[in-house]
Amino acid sequence: MVFVQKSVDITKQIDAEPVAILIIEKSGLTIFSHEFRKDYPLEDQMIGGFLTALNAFGTAMFSESGIVDQITFKEYTLLMREVHSYVFCYIVKGTTFYSSLRRLEGFIYYVTNINAIWTELNQASDLKVKIYQSMLMHELISEVFS
Repeated sequence: MVFVQKSVDITKQIDAEPVAILIIEKSGLTIFSHEFRKDYPLEDQMIGGFLTALNAFGTAMFSESGIVDQITFKEYTLLMREVHSYVFCYIVKGTTFYSSLRRLEGFIYYVTNINAIWTELNQASDLKVKIYQSMLMHELISEVFS
């Protein structure tokens, strides 16, 4: 039996292009979304509902709690992380690399550790409303994803 090992030249890999970042309640309600490019139509509530349904299916089918952590569809990848009662979803176009995951984890770290942002997120969740205009959130996105 012969095993073939595939090598990847990381110097030739191009970082994935950010498409959107979302914060979704476990119920499926999208609390926050940001599109990095306006030419990608983003149905954030549909994405939230889809992810909630997919996670419910996984829990029922496999008797495992938790969330799907990555979905790839053609050249798009959705990276997801569950934090408290939220699912953070980062959508990228292109090959997903360590830097995309690091950006998502950095964003999560700041959202959960900057008291003003965390409070704003929890208040929106309590009221079941979406955060549309948040200077703090948009400044954070510029810092983390630039």
